Amino acid sequence: KISIWRWRYYKSGLLVMVKANNNDIKSVKDLDGKVVAVKSGTGSVDYAKANIKTKDLRQFPNIDNAYMELGTNRADAVLHDTPNILYFIKTAGNGQFKAVGESLEAQQYGVAFPKGSDELREKVNGALKTLRENGTYNEIYKKWFGTEPIRCFLPSHVSVQNLNKTT
Repeated sequence: KISIWRWRYYKSGLLVMVKANNNDIKSVKDLDGKVVAVKSGTGSVDYAKANIKTKDLRQFPNIDNAYMELGTNRADAVLHDTPNILYFIKTAGNGQFKAVGESLEAQQYGVAFPKGSDELREKVNGALKTLRENGTYNEIYKKWFGTEPIRCFLPSHVSVQNLNKTT
């Protein structure tokens, strides 16, 4: 049995990545009729199937293969987790890729604790709150992903469904 965390500490979503010289694809709306590479078994697959009329949805067991598909011009775009895309562009991308459009389908991450570990949960929640308030969280996020984080550090009474109303 687990108890629910109090604070959501991290917000992710899906993002489109294209080659740096691609000026035709500016957002997910431009992916209809295109070849899109995704990691199989992820929210990217579900989102693409439900919202994009792709020419071909190419699924790979790991995201590196999807990135390689784009890099070798066998795909027009990659749809994957926002932080992973941003990190790849900042590090291994070597200026060859760019992110386009807005982050989609935001998902919140938190920490689950075993039932009865209230003291540990409060310490972790306190540490996360301190990191947010003193700016350390933003510094770490920017170092690894090259951008400011999406605001998501919310009290437990704020549900994901109400997120857009509170930010």
